[in-house]
Amino acid sequence: MAESQEEHGLSAVQREWLVFGAAWLATGAYIGHAVWQGPQQVGERPLASPGLWAANHLGALAFMWLVAALACTPLRIHLRATWPARWRRRLGLSAALLSGIHVAVWLVADQSSAAAVLKSFQEHIWLWPGALALLGMALLTATSTAAAVKKLGAKRWKALHRLVYAVAVLTVLHYALRSTADVQHWMAFGIAVAVTLWARRLRPLQ
Repeated sequence: MAESQEEHGLSAVQREWLVFGAAWLATGAYIGHAVWQGPQQVGERPLASPGLWAANHLGALAFMWLVAALACTPLRIHLRATWPARWRRRLGLSAALLSGIHVAVWLVADQSSAAAVLKSFQEHIWLWPGALALLGMALLTATSTAAAVKKLGAKRWKALHRLVYAVAVLTVLHYALRSTADVQHWMAFGIAVAVTLWARRLRPLQ
């Protein structure tokens, strides 16, 4: 009698975790390369400090993981598969972790005190949507457990976690409102979010 596929190799879930680990290795390698390379001159813009350079790369990576998480819902709908739901949580939590590291590096590299942070918020409007996005990510992370689903109920939990789309829009604004923002980059980020929203609204093929 033929043996099951799991007896010959990795199960589907194990393969997913292997891919997930590889994605994190690639993320770590990218960050390591960016730090090793150091700040690069872009046009007439002033050269960023090493800390801000690293923070900016971490922020961009966090957004990429967030967009990947957003893509899981239309994939689940149109493929009628269960695996995108598992990936959505992993990718979303990874985006939240990278966002937290992004903020921590920014605080250490560019802010010397609480007063300096308050002054930065007074002078730079782009920090406000970023802060709101971070608060949204923290709320989504705190309610990402099975216990939270049970306590809130599936319907209310799903409604709450649609907040992720507002988080994505706020993140685009956080980047776009910066005076040093690359127009091509923030437009690409905005288009990526718009495509995931559009794909979510499409009816699945029969």
